[in-house]
Amino acid sequence: MIAAAQVCRSRGGHRVVDDVSFSVAAGEIVGLIGLNGAGKTSLIDCLAGLAAPDEGQIRVAGHAPGSRAARAATGTLLQQPGLPARLRVAETMALFAGLQGRPVCPKLAAALGLAAIADQRVDRLSGGQRQRLALALALQHDPAVILLDEPATALDPGMRRDLAALLADRRAAGAAILMATHDLAEAASLCDRVLVMAGGRLLTGGRPADLIAGLPSKIRMVTAQALPGAESASIEITAQDVAAAVRQLLAQAGDVPVLELSVTSASLADVVLAAQEQPHG
Repeated sequence: MIAAAQVCRSRGGHRVVDDVSFSVAAGEIVGLIGLNGAGKTSLIDCLAGLAAPDEGQIRVAGHAPGSRAARAATGTLLQQPGLPARLRVAETMALFAGLQGRPVCPKLAAALGLAAIADQRVDRLSGGQRQRLALALALQHDPAVILLDEPATALDPGMRRDLAALLADRRAAGAAILMATHDLAEAASLCDRVLVMAGGRLLTGGRPADLIAGLPSKIRMVTAQALPGAESASIEITAQDVAAAVRQLLAQAGDVPVLELSVTSASLADVVLAAQEQPHG
């Protein structure tokens, strides 16, 4: 549903998307993660047809980005969505639904908590309310492809949970979803795959659990007194084989009482940082 091949884009003499290739299949949620300035938003702009790549090819639902067919098949949430300030929420939803040739979807409005604020003007909404409205506008025409740039911005924990359920439903219905996010816990729990970007390039990608499993865990042991050869009573190491490392630490402690023994598993944040540290040609 989404296919990008060797996509490059420069801005201000700087390459912000650099030889990027990937795909997102129907019924799949793919997370786009990385530090600020990694190129995530620039890539989504190209996919949405808001910016033309300098090189490479993109197809969205089989069409060129920005074409009428691609726009009809795509729902897009930008990081700073432009909303009609003087219209009311219900009027805005009706306007966009009409442009898409669809009726307003009351079920979606209810799921995003918009029914209760239907009569409020857009310029008087809170940040979270504006984000919910922007999500509704992106999703109400039941798009086959969904592009989301930081969709959980300004949402409270309850609405984040509801958004995750909504996206899971869209995935089950066959939508292809690409989601740029800084919420790595959300990416780990919701995404089928993640793509790690830095400096405009894709550094690595795969299932979150597989990427995390490839990194060592951190082990900390605190003893009643410093062990021979140790500078303090606290020892911290990293290890891939946690069980073997713990056995070795306990054997090293011998008869000295162990006051604390903790294991911290790697996370997607560690995946991002590790990818940044690797040399890339």
